[in-house]
Amino acid sequence: MSTHQPWGRRWALALLPAVVGAAFAQGAPQAAPGEEDAPTLETVQVRSMRNAARYDYAAPESATATKTATPIIETPQSVSVVTGRHLDEREPQDIAETLAYTSGVQGGYRGENGVIEMAVRGIGVKSEGGGQGTYWNGLPYRPSLEFSPYALERVEVLKGPASVLYGQANPGGIVNLVTKRPTGQNVNEVVFKTGSGQRAELGLDLDRKADDALSWRLAANGRRQYLQAGKPAQIKGLMLLPSLVWQPNNDTRLLLEAFYENLPKAGDRNFLLRRGTVDAVEGQTVSTRFFAGDPHFFDLHSRKRQAGGEFSHRFSPLLTFQQFLRYGRYDDYLKSLIVWDPGAGSEIIRKARIFDQHNRETQSDTRLQWRFATGAAQHTLLTGLDWQRSKEKLDTWLGSAPSIDWRRPVYGVAVDAPPYQFGRDTVMRQTGLYAQDQIALGPWRFIAGLRRDHASSRSDGDARQKDSKLTWRAGALYQAANGLHPYLSYSTSFLPEAGKDAAGDFLKPTTAAQVEAGVKYQPPGSQMLLTAAWFSITQKNLTVTDPATRLRTQRGKVRTRGLELELQGDLSPQWGLSGSYTWLDKKVREDSNPRLIGTTQWGVPAHSASFWVDHRFAGALRGFSAGLGVRRQGKTWGDNANTFRIPAFTLLDAKLDWDPGQHFPALRGSFVQLNVQNLAGRRYVASCANDYSCFLGKERRATLSAGYRW
Repeated sequence: MSTHQPWGRRWALALLPAVVGAAFAQGAPQAAPGEEDAPTLETVQVRSMRNAARYDYAAPESATATKTATPIIETPQSVSVVTGRHLDEREPQDIAETLAYTSGVQGGYRGENGVIEMAVRGIGVKSEGGGQGTYWNGLPYRPSLEFSPYALERVEVLKGPASVLYGQANPGGIVNLVTKRPTGQNVNEVVFKTGSGQRAELGLDLDRKADDALSWRLAANGRRQYLQAGKPAQIKGLMLLPSLVWQPNNDTRLLLEAFYENLPKAGDRNFLLRRGTVDAVEGQTVSTRFFAGDPHFFDLHSRKRQAGGEFSHRFSPLLTFQQFLRYGRYDDYLKSLIVWDPGAGSEIIRKARIFDQHNRETQSDTRLQWRFATGAAQHTLLTGLDWQRSKEKLDTWLGSAPSIDWRRPVYGVAVDAPPYQFGRDTVMRQTGLYAQDQIALGPWRFIAGLRRDHASSRSDGDARQKDSKLTWRAGALYQAANGLHPYLSYSTSFLPEAGKDAAGDFLKPTTAAQVEAGVKYQPPGSQMLLTAAWFSITQKNLTVTDPATRLRTQRGKVRTRGLELELQGDLSPQWGLSGSYTWLDKKVREDSNPRLIGTTQWGVPAHSASFWVDHRFAGALRGFSAGLGVRRQGKTWGDNANTFRIPAFTLLDAKLDWDPGQHFPALRGSFVQLNVQNLAGRRYVASCANDYSCFLGKERRATLSAGYRW
């Protein structure tokens, strides 16, 4: 029997609030004279080119935390935004690098493995109960492989449980990837990049206004780059991101968007051993150029396709309706010899593996926003119904393969075709109904939200697994006249787990609750924003992978406490600063294995910090700017049993930018920029999950960019 819902029923469910909103609008109150007007329909505030708006270090507002445009300093929860200026200056080459200087966020712990996997507040690894943590313009984004950061306008991070608005979300926080969209201005860019690994990349960004109602945008790039893992592993492909906005008046807005990325070469996905990375063998360690697979048995490609839209209509100054829809198809294929077990000395035992995965996803989020007053209190009431369906088809082949000595590697070996291992077809559905009220009462800001989730999944003909949960959050913030904004919040999360544990029983949903207290400080008239936050997150039924059996099991309780400090802003038109510090204490509090109580999950550093400074020169050096950054990650455990540690490391990054138009009017609009990551060329171990799952960090990389904007 088919598990698909009829399309009529599916979209009727998704569009239900539209009917309610239309009926409700008939009796909606109109704004009284002198009453504050509702904001106009959201438009992109950050520009794609290097103009004034893009040169802000500290973003004034974010919609990720509340699904409404809310000033960050008035949000009673920790929010970080990587603005377009940060992206321009630091030249990230993958999604993890966009957040390298953000407090509470850890990326890049898989080195050059091209997987989008980030931890927020020590939680994020999917195999360790992190769940869905990445979103694309507010809707879940599940593909595992990286895509080109050239598609991004900015990145927003909401820290802590976000299930009230987003359902099945990572309890540590979510990362919302905001893509380039029409701005209503005629600005364009073409840029060429070259650098380490024979990098060659061409980017094109056309942002055009056709008329008063219609504007469109096309961001595209083609790229090729060999990775540090050796010439068999490279990134090569094409990305297209077209979008169109039709806004006939101030009340109605329609956005259509598509995304396509084809990577016939998508990098590498492999592991290394503790022996040779953390521990030397006869005084030697694995080179960052070592390739663990074999060029004659290697293929990794990926293709991503998305299409969707957003519709907004303001029935009155107080009532607004919004509809978000998206459909995506994602295909990944891996053929490789993978690290399996240690041999003797520097020998690595490998397996031949083929991994073929296909995902199909449909998502909808329907919202109704109503502004009203009760006495002196101003309310922004948001109600919504979101729905998603995903279907995953996974087939794997696994067989024996020749071993390799990393000190004396031999390639071109004969490999037998691996036998079929297993296949899995999984269908997941989720429906969530939520309501949120933001209250402004004098200097006070309050927020309260409630959500009911229903989720179901079925794999390979098993009985349908059904879960439901009520989640909520509440927060309060006080705006002092001196710029200090102390706040307190509480939030919960719900994360259903598809599949069974080692005993064959359905996995229980992982639940979490967080208490957060902090203060935000912005001196009056200043563009500097300082945030300090203390939090404690308690997870129950945390799903982890047993390294011995490679099967999943669940722990009783895990508590994560931490302190985050973050500073962003412009000291002056010449100086921009970004700094962060994070302290984390993650401990297993309850577990069926008493030896694991009191241990810390692998890869979670107790201390991490970063600092970036950028200076624009004046006088004879006008047109030049220079940036310098430092990143520090403290020691981490190399396994969940806490039997060995990964050393701390410090990395330096640098940037030099030149605007020739400041000296040569004929070259106005052109730019040249040099970026170097890991300036000192330090070799370091990014993380280990166990004895046979270690990852070397990224080696030194230089990128030279030259382009023209008009």
